[in-house]
Amino acid sequence: MRFVRRRRYLSGYTTGAAAAEPDRLANLTLSADGEPIPDHGTASRRGLAWERRAELGPGTAMARTIFQVVFAPGTAFREMKQTGGWGEPLGFALLVGSVAIWAAQLWDMLTRSLLIGLTGTTPEEVAAANLQEILFALLAPVLVLAVTFFAAAVVHVLLLMLGGAPHPYETTFRVICYTWSAGIFNLVPVCGVLIAAIWRIVVQIIGIREAQEVPTGRAAAAVLIPIVVACFCLLAVVLVAIGVASLATAAAP
Repeated sequence: MRFVRRRRYLSGYTTGAAAAEPDRLANLTLSADGEPIPDHGTASRRGLAWERRAELGPGTAMARTIFQVVFAPGTAFREMKQTGGWGEPLGFALLVGSVAIWAAQLWDMLTRSLLIGLTGTTPEEVAAANLQEILFALLAPVLVLAVTFFAAAVVHVLLLMLGGAPHPYETTFRVICYTWSAGIFNLVPVCGVLIAAIWRIVVQIIGIREAQEVPTGRAAAAVLIPIVVACFCLLAVVLVAIGVASLATAAAP
């Protein structure tokens, strides 16, 4: 009798599982090749420290997030929530990105002021240049806002063109926001800005790979293609300017 009841129970369980299987398959996200993508979504990610600042405190959460993104980006973006709102990562980007820009400008102003005698500039010229830096600093949050949304849009579109982005634009946007952490190197004099620029590219590639769950090559291409195009455009502008200046000099009596 017990055996019969057990068989009936197992039969009912099997039937229920089989009935639920189509629903489970219907909820799977498919790649560009039609293959199911494993669910490693927000529910299985504990979030970066900044996303847990109510527990850790704002200062500690920001410091831990910056440290982890800069020095352990793979782990950081495997833990980052892929969705969950725009305000949280954007607030982080505005705070950290603005401070990074201000640090770079501060070193520019100090260097310019210390090298007055060597560069041949007058104190009045240095003061005017420093005033421009200060006025530009007021626009730093606006610059961070614009760059973040634009960069995320370009990278996400390229991901779609190169084979697909398994997760939404918000995921790419969150990566771009948190990679402003590399701007901490702007606090280093002389070479800090260069280090920050290079390391931010590296962190973005790792972040896109881990958050969007795409191959490294696709993530690298999505991040690097806009940079290469921008460099070629800048080079073209410089060459045209040199050519125009040469023609003007040759045409002068």
